[in-house]
Amino acid sequence: MKKTTFCLFCATVFCLWAAAGHGQTSAPDLQSYLNNGQATLASQVCDDLLKKQPDDDALRFQTAVAQVLAGTEGLGQAWFKYGLQSSFEEVVPFLRMPVPRNPAPAALTYEETRQALQQFQARLDQAANTLSPIKDSSDMKVPLELKGIKLRLTTTAGNPDSDFLRFWDVFQRAARPGQIPQGQATNLVVHFDVGDARWLEGYCHLLSAMIDTWLAYDSQDLFNHTAHLFFAAPVTPYGFLQNTNPAGSPINYNNIVDVITAVHLIHFKFENAQRMESARNHLLKVVSLSRRSWEDILAETDNDHEWIPNPKQDGALSGFKVTPEMIQTWKQFLGESESMLNGKTLAPFWRNAPGKGVNLSKVFTKPTDFDLVLWLQGTAASPYLEEGQITDKKFWSTLNQAFHGQFLFYGIYFN
Repeated sequence: MKKTTFCLFCATVFCLWAAAGHGQTSAPDLQSYLNNGQATLASQVCDDLLKKQPDDDALRFQTAVAQVLAGTEGLGQAWFKYGLQSSFEEVVPFLRMPVPRNPAPAALTYEETRQALQQFQARLDQAANTLSPIKDSSDMKVPLELKGIKLRLTTTAGNPDSDFLRFWDVFQRAARPGQIPQGQATNLVVHFDVGDARWLEGYCHLLSAMIDTWLAYDSQDLFNHTAHLFFAAPVTPYGFLQNTNPAGSPINYNNIVDVITAVHLIHFKFENAQRMESARNHLLKVVSLSRRSWEDILAETDNDHEWIPNPKQDGALSGFKVTPEMIQTWKQFLGESESMLNGKTLAPFWRNAPGKGVNLSKVFTKPTDFDLVLWLQGTAASPYLEEGQITDKKFWSTLNQAFHGQFLFYGIYFN
């Protein structure tokens, strides 16, 4: 009897301990949710559980992953709804998604494109806020098999095979890491740790900065004249422009003229100072988080399916070795970027103005209308030209050498 009572007591203590968030029985099976294309449901389940277990860093990371993927799904579903199409979407970052063709697309207004980006940004900000409390000393480890993750990028509920896309396909299209072999997706298991949490948080801020910068300007004219290059049924004053680029058709005269028009119309009226300041703050946060991420990564002593490895580790992505020279150069890159964002160092000016550089900080804090052609010419930079310390041109010219000619890829990879 005593033995039975003692067993019941132990079982009760264990149940209370688990209910308090110390056991593993209440942890969500994130992999199953994601493999079934249920990122939004996973986000809700994880978020509800996190409210009860706010000190669980692994759960925090799981929740943020689900939030980011749910946001990605939401953006993809918006583009599917409005009939994203054509071969031109690859030149625009947030349109670079392999969305299936919609046989019955809805009409799309200029405001609806902005709303889709705002909703995606809200998810990114939510995920960044979820990740921020994770402790630097955390020993969290979250295994995920990336090959099995599916995203629903349609708004239909028909054939499961056509309604879902693999996360890896979306990643390949969005990041364009052409050097990554397709075979990587076969058995790509990653054990995410605290360094990766800082990396993901930084990426949320980077994407938010890009969205803030775009939404700070009025691009209505560009939409009116060129939205038909990207969407099936945009609402513009120029309906006769539609159907000039059917899916799969070769580039023709109309396409060429439309592309020239697009370049001509990248002349945006500035309208939101708060968003430009927000973009700058996001970018500064990216720099700070990248530094913290590398501190955590360099402190690691294991070698366990690393997303971003230190020089003594092997990465989950085979064929990519991180060297001490790369890390040192990346830290210099972060320092130069931060200094320019703070206005302490000036960016080089590409025309003949000895001793003068561009105050990048003021581009964000004292913005004016944006004209791409005038920036390329240099005249648009004149309000921001100052005398002062200019960033070392030699460093920027040799930056690619440390990364063996692949700085662009590693820059995307490292964040």
